[in-house]
Amino acid sequence: VVDGQHRIEALAYLYEEDPKKWAGYPLSFVCMLGADEDEEMNQFYVVNSTAKSVKTDLAFDLLAQQGLNPDVLADHEAKGTDWKIRTQNLTRRLSDEAPTWQGRVRFPGEPKAETTISNSGLATSLRPVLEHKFFDIQSEENKVQIINAYWEGIARVLPAAFARGGEEEYGIQKQTGAVVLHKVFATVDRKSTRLN
Repeated sequence: VVDGQHRIEALAYLYEEDPKKWAGYPLSFVCMLGADEDEEMNQFYVVNSTAKSVKTDLAFDLLAQQGLNPDVLADHEAKGTDWKIRTQNLTRRLSDEAPTWQGRVRFPGEPKAETTISNSGLATSLRPVLEHKFFDIQSEENKVQIINAYWEGIARVLPAAFARGGEEEYGIQKQTGAVVLHKVFATVDRKSTRLN
């Protein structure tokens, strides 16, 4: 079942309580027979990102998982939506490897705790960085290092904003701050290239 799992579960509980009342109740759902996990994830993504609302964080996370399949990635490249897969992958790596982002990014199903930004918020903010010509030709490893160096430079200039508890007073690592600073990235990169 790729759409309607909650409805089916609810009906099953109601049926247990009163089989006569609920035995003939019509219920719509979408299921797939014989589909592999990739096909199920793709169908779930299509249903929940186009047919009805689903949390953007979950949609981005599912899309990145689907992007492991070269055919799915090629399809998104043709549509011009591959940036979502690429930025979500960068977001995961930044959260795992970049000291300025560790413990700050919230993924689907995780508690807010001390996080300051959702995975989809950071992924969306990275789009202009990914579209920068110099950045686009880099390996993913270099991309992570470049973005990390950029944020470490910002943290050196504004250490209070990156200190634990600083997120309450500053919005740098919230979505608005990340969007603005990633838009500035191309300008900073161009100037630093001229200086070298």
